[in-house]
Order: sequence, then structure tokens, then C-alpha cells
Amino acid sequence: MTQIHHPPVHPTCDDSSVAFPQGNYRNRGLSQYPNFPNSLAQTTIHSMLHKVRKVMQLKFRSSFRFAWVPFWHTLLALLLLPHVAIAQGSDVENLRRLAGQGDATAQFNLGRIYAHGQGVPQNYASAVRWYRASAEQGNADAQFSLGAIYTSGRGVPQNVATAVRWYRAAADQGEANAQLNLGVMYVSGHGVPQNHATAVRLFRAAAEQGNADAQLNLGAMYANGIGVPQNFVSAHMWVNLAAAKGAARSTEIRDRIASRMTPAQIAQAQRRASACSASSYRTC
Repeated sequence: MTQIHHPPVHPTCDDSSVAFPQGNYRNRGLSQYPNFPNSLAQTTIHSMLHKVRKVMQLKFRSSFRFAWVPFWHTLLALLLLPHVAIAQGSDVENLRRLAGQGDATAQFNLGRIYAHGQGVPQNYASAVRWYRASAEQGNADAQFSLGAIYTSGRGVPQNVATAVRWYRAAADQGEANAQLNLGVMYVSGHGVPQNHATAVRLFRAAAEQGNADAQLNLGAMYANGIGVPQNFVSAHMWVNLAAAKGAARSTEIRDRIASRMTPAQIAQAQRRASACSASSYRTC
């Protein structure tokens, strides 16, 4: 089995622990199946597979006189999938019928059910089979989930290169969680050549879709001048937006950034955050 080696952690201050950021994951296309539980479409990735959760920590030296701003990032794929409601027998049979006819959305949702063991015996091999069938038809949710499967090695041999390929396919279609995970990989050089500028681009793409974890990461990049010129106003704006969504530790990190800013800079960052939010992230 291919082992994924995470970069070593070198704590540099007493702020050495962090809660796992919340990340919202919404499925697309479930409304096509009115008999399927509606709660499947509104779930969070945070609730699944705590045993495989791993939080990776990097800290980058900023130009602060004596402070460090932590750059927290989490490989969300290690959680694989959000919680799903228990599917009824008729729902499963309906999905099987549609999946067998080549319906990509049904194939994706059938893969999710097998991955969770909801309404069927848990079977990662079957989950991979249906995720792959959907992913090969271009379903971005399935591509992201298949990347998660290959990251964790559940149902398939762990293979970071294959995970990157599927994350990239989903990210190219605008799937925000795939963009976030791929950005994390570019920050750390995990499965791809380290490239901070590419990480910033991916974090920005996800952040502009409202992904709070990407907003927090993008703010950290600005605060530390990693992949972009250091800019505390932009850093405060993005972390403030993440804080508004409840991203873990974002309020503390925002306040640490603010401690290095003038009142005028803080006011400017707050105005920018308000305008950004009001425009649905089109004018950030």
C-alpha cells in the first residue's frame, strides 16, 4: 500500500492545537429524486469518519516583530463523506435502477450509500465502483469523493497521485472542496510539486464560492506573505469572512492579525469584507 507521508510538524509557539474547521458539503442533483431523503442534500463533511481525521499544521514566519500567524490547513478528504440519512429500500432500488441506466447523479448517490452503509451493507468496493462510473461521466461530486477515497485508502490502495488526478478534475469544474484540498497539497508539496502561487489561486477560487476553510487559508497566506505579497488588510478581510461563517479559530486569528494593523487599516478591511459578502464574493 502506498503510504502518504505528511510533512513534519514544527511547532513554533505555544499555540500548538486547533479545532478542526467546519466545511460545508452540499450534494447537487438530489432534487431529481423526490423519494430520496431531503436531508442528504444538506449535510456537513465534519461529521464523518473521525478515526481517520488528521489535522496538518504548518506555521510560516511572518514579518511580525515577534509574533507568528498560524497557517492551519486540513485535508478535508480524509473525512471522506458527510453523514447521510438512512435510505429506504425503495429509494435504494430506485437509485440502483437509475445508476444501472447510466444516470451519473444516481451513480454518485449510490456510491455514497455504499460508503456509509446506509440502507445497504457498507461496501467500499461498491462505493468506488459507483463513484468511478459517475466520475468518468464528469460528475464533480463523484470526482471529489473518489479523490477522498484514494487519499484515505478505503476500498482501494492508497494512492496520492490518483487522488490528485481526481481532485484536479473536480477542481477544474469548480468544486470548492476539491479546490481547497488541492490547494492544501500545493502548500505542503504533498503529491504535487510545492507551489504557493497555485495554492493561492485554488484557495481564492474556493473562497469566492463561500468556502470558509478556503477563506481562512487564503487569509493566512496574505498574513504570512506566502504565495502573495504580505497584506494585512486582505488577510483580515478573508479571515473575517471565514469567522462570519464560524470557521474554527478564525476569530482568534483575525484578532491577532488586527493587532498588527492600524485602526484605519482595520476599518478598510471591514468595509472590504462587507462589500465582498454583499456582492456574493464577486467584488473581493
